[in-house]
Amino acid sequence: MVTAIKQTGTVGKDGKIELYIPELMEGTKVEVILLVEPQDETEYLLSNAANAKRLLEAIANVEEGKGLVTLLAEKWNQKYLSMSSSKSAWDEALGEINSNNSDKQSLRRQRISQLFTTLAGLDSEDDQKEALKVIESVAGVSI
Repeated sequence: MVTAIKQTGTVGKDGKIELYIPELMEGTKVEVILLVEPQDETEYLLSNAANAKRLLEAIANVEEGKGLVTLLAEKWNQKYLSMSSSKSAWDEALGEINSNNSDKQSLRRQRISQLFTTLAGLDSEDDQKEALKVIESVAGVSI
């Protein structure tokens, strides 16, 4: 005959759970099934004192406007849309390279020249490295 005993508890340090059931004799085999109640994410994050302090400081910083990163649409467009157009130019150049048509070969030279002009116009070394990653991400291409 199976006997059911229900207890509630709290997970302790290092995930330890202790059960005190004096009515069971030492050596009795038992099967333990844990039903874990869902915990609110905020409650969980605030349950650790150091974590709670850090989160509350972060909230205060946001409310005071401290340490925020502002990204202007114009800067985003300059950095990322130009990268997108460089990738498009690269994709078109690859299509031209794979063509045997003489008109397309001429266009290919122009596109490749345009691509490298675009790459040379990138402001920083980081921008150039990012563009190179985009180029190298195209299957079968290496520089």
